[in-house]
Amino acid sequence: MAAALWPSTLPQCPSMPLSETPQPNVVSFKPEVGPPKKRRRSTAKGVLTECTFRMNNSQVLTFDTFYSTTLADGSLPFQWAHPRTKVNYNWMFSPGDEPQTQRFGPNASTVQVRLVRLP
Repeated sequence: MAAALWPSTLPQCPSMPLSETPQPNVVSFKPEVGPPKKRRRSTAKGVLTECTFRMNNSQVLTFDTFYSTTLADGSLPFQWAHPRTKVNYNWMFSPGDEPQTQRFGPNASTVQVRLVRLP
């Protein structure tokens, strides 16, 4: 099954700042004898991305439906063009980090999300 697409009616580029943190990709252990050993887990690693979108009331409703219904409460992946590189990647919402919506005007809200760019 193909991943859902980020809705075209939602902002395609988040407001600043956009924060990206590569997920840890090294495992280490201490053998009984000798120095600690380290190795790479994988050649592909995810990147945790935190961003904030400015949305109007209609866009917030679209986002809520996309998150709750299309992505089964954020449990399914989706495709979205990276805001800086414009390359399409598969993304997932970070487990345990629900999107946060803050209303700051009659027709203006911010939606903060934590996403994982999948390898």
